[in-house]
Amino acid sequence: MTKRERVMAALAGADTDRVPFSFWYHFPGGDRADEAFVRNEVEFAQRYDVDLLKVMHDAPYDLPGGALTVESAQAFAELPVIDPTAGNFGKHLEALKAIRERLPDDRPMVDTLFDPFAYGDKIVGRKLVELLRTHPEETKAGLESVTQSLIRWADCCLDVVDGLFLACGAASADVLDAETYEEFILPLDIRIMEAAAPKGTVNSLHVHGKGHLHFDLLARCPAHLVNWSDRTTDVSLADGRAALPHTCLAGGIDEVTAGDVAPEEIAEQVRDAVAQLDGRGMLVACGCAVPTDTPAENLLIVKATLESL
Repeated sequence: MTKRERVMAALAGADTDRVPFSFWYHFPGGDRADEAFVRNEVEFAQRYDVDLLKVMHDAPYDLPGGALTVESAQAFAELPVIDPTAGNFGKHLEALKAIRERLPDDRPMVDTLFDPFAYGDKIVGRKLVELLRTHPEETKAGLESVTQSLIRWADCCLDVVDGLFLACGAASADVLDAETYEEFILPLDIRIMEAAAPKGTVNSLHVHGKGHLHFDLLARCPAHLVNWSDRTTDVSLADGRAALPHTCLAGGIDEVTAGDVAPEEIAEQVRDAVAQLDGRGMLVACGCAVPTDTPAENLLIVKATLESL
């Protein structure tokens, strides 16, 4: 099977010649959408031969006057909807096109997109949880602007890539309680995934967080693939299959320890993940981004292990 055939079969819950795999990885430093970024993504995809390439999207959200943050709830409420083809997002769009052109095959590509909470929290200097409590109306207005911007981005980038990889930053109890998440953030995450549905064929949902996840709430979001830190939260892959019996699941590798353990420990995690899901409707991946200093042999062992099963 080609990489695309393998991934699409896994998404459909059909037979595959082996379980597909991928890794999530941040490239450190520099311009996040320049030639070096493009080259790093392509070289990473080729070196580790991943079936699905998840491109990191670390380009900053464009704020008025080139600011990095806003200083008040009112300023957040007055944020304009951005043009996704201009500024930092526009540069990232061109980088996506270049990566797609340089890949040697048609393996699926998804673009990482942080959700309105994650972007909003950066914009207000990591005070979004506080503002939701003290200035709920202004905060909702600011989040609405960010959501509209991200929906516009989805429409543009899905002309280049196969899907979004929406990283949901507040769907865990260590960030927001379930009631607050359900009221303020979940509807926005759902809107973005619904907006991506007409064009995206590999739309993916990443439930970011440790400990207790609001997994049952996020199950309302339409997605072809769902990923979370199954080794460090209270939701195992088997639990995920019980909750989402018809959705492809991605995980199995503990990203927290991936850089420290021996390759055989990674191999054992891969074998256990495949056993939990009977090797169907799944993609072996890390629960979140692996450390940048993870030894190459700890990543290369994944494909070798899957080919041996």
